[in-house]
Amino acid sequence: MRFRPTRASDLRALYEVWRAAAHLGRADTPPADAVLPLFRHQLATGSSWVAEEADGLAGYAASFTRGGVAFLSDLFVVPARQSRGIGAALLDRALPSSGGTRCTMSSLDPRALAVYARAGVRPRWPNLLLASTAPDFTALPGADIAVAPADAGDPAFVEWDARIGGRLRPDDHAFWREIGGVPLWFTRGGVRVGYGYVYAWPGIVPRGPEARLGPLGAESAEDAAPCVGAALRWVGGSLIPGRDPNPAPGGWTYLVAVPAAHLALEPLLGARFRILGMEIFCSSRADPFCDLRAYLALAGPEGTSIF
Repeated sequence: MRFRPTRASDLRALYEVWRAAAHLGRADTPPADAVLPLFRHQLATGSSWVAEEADGLAGYAASFTRGGVAFLSDLFVVPARQSRGIGAALLDRALPSSGGTRCTMSSLDPRALAVYARAGVRPRWPNLLLASTAPDFTALPGADIAVAPADAGDPAFVEWDARIGGRLRPDDHAFWREIGGVPLWFTRGGVRVGYGYVYAWPGIVPRGPEARLGPLGAESAEDAAPCVGAALRWVGGSLIPGRDPNPAPGGWTYLVAVPAAHLALEPLLGARFRILGMEIFCSSRADPFCDLRAYLALAGPEGTSIF
């Protein structure tokens, strides 16, 4: 076994490791012979490592460091090689304990949580993935919020995210736009109260066409749920072909990932969203670097890979 930085020629093999490890036993296994855009972003702007054996890759890990916060984006080991210390060795390389905040979004797998906790990256709070095929947008707050697309690369948009999300990260904004994110401003009475991205991905994920949000943040916690409601109405009515903002059942699935403390949780559950899954945010520091009541990250097809 040897550990080395990822090369561009490894990306197809990384996808197969991810496909085998992240979808073990699941019905929604993604197609073979592909490469996720996230892997290219990790290679270009993050730290990415592989564990290599004579017959191929046994695992990989990648992280992004933004503004003193190092976030472990991925750590996967092929099922036949798990529980052999490979994950811990990859974690040491992709998320070294050399100052600053170290964090990740973990699955509920006890083995993964133990690897992170032993490295001082302790479980802190749950992150919930909510889904609906027939959301009742009339039950969501935010009817008084105006929504308008932001200019691509607007420095004010990046600055809002840095203030609310806790890190300056222009490279990640370029990535979100690359994968189809539409940047939006949220205003009330002509005053900006929030920002965020929305996505409409028809047919590129195993579950079928999906609309997603994130990252999305509000200036105050009180405006968080209204901004989420306004974003969902906008993506449903503006980006999804043939859909009005209050659709009949069937077709598109709307997904939002919210920290348990986020103030949109109760309104979303009241608007016919259900809890589809849960992750655990793990961090080397107890206090969050952003307001969890007002900020949410994108949970893409790869999971919450950039918090």
